[in-house]
Amino acid sequence: MRQFNKVLDHVFNVLMAVSLACMGTLVFVNVVLRYVFNSGLTFANEMSLYFFVWLTLIGAIGALRNNQHLVVDSLVRRLPWAIKILVYLLGNGIVLYILWLIFSGSLKLTRLNLAAKSAAVGLPMYLVYGAGLLMSAAMGIIILQNIVRLFLRIRDRHFVDDLISRSDDVQEV
Repeated sequence: MRQFNKVLDHVFNVLMAVSLACMGTLVFVNVVLRYVFNSGLTFANEMSLYFFVWLTLIGAIGALRNNQHLVVDSLVRRLPWAIKILVYLLGNGIVLYILWLIFSGSLKLTRLNLAAKSAAVGLPMYLVYGAGLLMSAAMGIIILQNIVRLFLRIRDRHFVDDLISRSDDVQEV
């Protein structure tokens, strides 16, 4: 399982790097063409947007997998241990509900746009809306895995505190 996680992290990192490189290259080339040659690539803006969408959503998955999302836990750190767990479960329940809303909305948009093509490039629009499906499904699985890990190691206070409260890197004001 750890080998699979390493491979998955590597795939996500490569996809993000390729998306960022392609997006940056397209925008740079298009700016140079517009200012130097007074023309531009018609597809550059659209493709940059698609790369940005995928980069952002894959990055959100990676940040959640590595527990690196921004968190304000100054109140949670001061709560009793049992209440911390309840707050963690409540917060993750809310996140799962929001991810379900994103998934169902992306699924509806994907189905509605199965035959639609983008204006400049002609790519199927389900490739754009499918990013929401991938992101919400992957993040939902990660949240469920974290909840299962919490229950499997609930007696390990150090593990639970690390899972719930991630502000060890931040200095308290």
